[in-house]
Amino acid sequence: MYPFFFFPFTEFKIYTFWLWLSLSFIAFIYMLNKMCKKTKVNQNFFAGNALLFVASTFFFSRLFFVIAEWRDYKYLIEERFLNFFLMTEYNMSFIGGVVGFLLVLIYKLYRYQQTHEKYLDVVVVSFFFAAIIGYMAALLGGQIYGKPTSLPIGIVYQGEDMNIPYTSAVIPLAFFYSLLSFLTFSILYILKEMYKIPGFVGYVGIGLFSSFLLVGEFFSGTEDISHSLIGINITQVGAIIGIFISGIWIFGQIRKIR
Repeated sequence: MYPFFFFPFTEFKIYTFWLWLSLSFIAFIYMLNKMCKKTKVNQNFFAGNALLFVASTFFFSRLFFVIAEWRDYKYLIEERFLNFFLMTEYNMSFIGGVVGFLLVLIYKLYRYQQTHEKYLDVVVVSFFFAAIIGYMAALLGGQIYGKPTSLPIGIVYQGEDMNIPYTSAVIPLAFFYSLLSFLTFSILYILKEMYKIPGFVGYVGIGLFSSFLLVGEFFSGTEDISHSLIGINITQVGAIIGIFISGIWIFGQIRKIR
């Protein structure tokens, strides 16, 4: 991963990707607490299940990545299953992490017999706030990058630690995702003040971001096994499901108004 910097008078490296990712996690916790107070959601629900959220997010993000990159990873898994849990880089799937988090959220809400709409609002707004920083981390580390381009918006990655297969300028896809996250967060935060309908902000946010991902991933510089089979990658498959779920909820609310 690249870039990095050293502590003074030592050879200890600090990778900017992990630093920014840590800041993103802190931002998520901060906004989660703030939104919980604002919407009267029980903060202890998230604090008490934090370990389960983290474990599920990691497991499913890793699982989806291995499935998406099965052509390369099947040999490692067949050699030693422990390789599933070992990473030398950030080899995890964003959409898998989302699935892992939501599975725990749905299960816990069902167990505690709580309606999900208010909790979804809190999580979605907090996610976009954190994603602003998280995607900038992916831009610096080269975890998310676009196709080669001759346009002046291109960015060139250099360095021995980079795993990007292009030496020419590529579309800074992660930057656009970060910008869209900022705009979406701003819109949702304002909408939350205007509309008090539980779930409105959450489902609108899911629909908007899923649409961004569906379109944006056509400019991605990577291809996975899903793209080879059906022409869209695993992130776009998740985006289509997100649009469908969001659309059903919004359509249901429109029918209630009528």
